[in-house]
Amino acid sequence: MNHKLFFYIPLCLFLVALGCTPKTISTKSDDQYSEDLTRYHPNYEDSLQALNNERNAGETTTANPEKKNISGNINLNTKFAITDSLNGFLSEVTAIKRENNSYQGVTIQVYSGLNRTRANEAKAKVYKVLSKGEPRLVYEQPNYKVKVGKYFDRLEAQKDYAALREEFPVVLVVPEKFKVVE
Repeated sequence: MNHKLFFYIPLCLFLVALGCTPKTISTKSDDQYSEDLTRYHPNYEDSLQALNNERNAGETTTANPEKKNISGNINLNTKFAITDSLNGFLSEVTAIKRENNSYQGVTIQVYSGLNRTRANEAKAKVYKVLSKGEPRLVYEQPNYKVKVGKYFDRLEAQKDYAALREEFPVVLVVPEKFKVVE
């Protein structure tokens, strides 16, 4: 039994090692793989070509209409066009904003707490940091808040935010609605 075991164990190890060796496939540098996949690509009607065909109705058109310089608004009459509904929506939003007489912007909050004297101190400190700053003390029950500036977006507020950040421990850029002054 031991004689067979000593024969089969090395034979099995040899076969396993032979099976684990990487296979090498010889390729020539001259061989190049190529395959034509154009029959699998979806075909779309060229909308500019169709537009030119409608306009010219019998005249010869260029082979590549994309390279042709077409000026003005082109209505391609696509199935999923949303231009008209989008323009209508934007006019409604503009009308609502005019009625409300306000816009959404951001302000910088430098203090929020229960103590009115600390709020006034923070307001005075803002005048020292920003010479053109216009801090305002707002009471939103039960907190006093000191807010600085009226900005359209965070990018516009960044310069003043950086200056106030050096002097105040907690400075926040918060969204707020502002009345439009006409």
